Amino acid sequence: MQQINFFKPYFEERRIKPKQKIIVGSGLVVVVLAGLLIWNIFQIQSLKSRIAGQNNFLNSINIKETKLKMSDTQDKIKKMDTYLQTVNVFAQGLQKEDRINRHMIDSIAAMVPNGLSFQSLAIADSVVTLQGTASNRIAVAELQHQLQISDIFQNVQVKTIVLDDKGNGFIFGIEGTLK
Repeated sequence: MQQINFFKPYFEERRIKPKQKIIVGSGLVVVVLAGLLIWNIFQIQSLKSRIAGQNNFLNSINIKETKLKMSDTQDKIKKMDTYLQTVNVFAQGLQKEDRINRHMIDSIAAMVPNGLSFQSLAIADSVVTLQGTASNRIAVAELQHQLQISDIFQNVQVKTIVLDDKGNGFIFGIEGTLK
């Protein structure tokens, strides 16, 4: 005998048919795509507004002034670099021709007798002028002799030697030519 199921018609009503599955799936896909489209449009508009804001900022008067100052500063830096290169070439040439160096100054300092001090040291071309004070004339003569016998100077002469204002020392000037 055949079994009768009185609830069978209710089960069939609840069962989703294949056409309904396709329609529901298509509806979900359309809703998702529409949502993505709306989100992308919103993002594009947001980016456009941010770009417009940045362009407004970059085109503002303060930024233009700053750009002008920066370009002026860059031009000055380029000029200074050119000057620096020129000065470096000049400095290298001077170092090759350098007659005055630490060794020469140390040598002169070692020749200074007691009771004598320098006030100035001037160099013009190859002529060196020393001016200073001494307690007596013998100290000046000793310095002249030491400079004359050194291998740094030639034609060392005492140009001036006078009594200072107080009468307790001498003011002198010595001139010599570098070898």
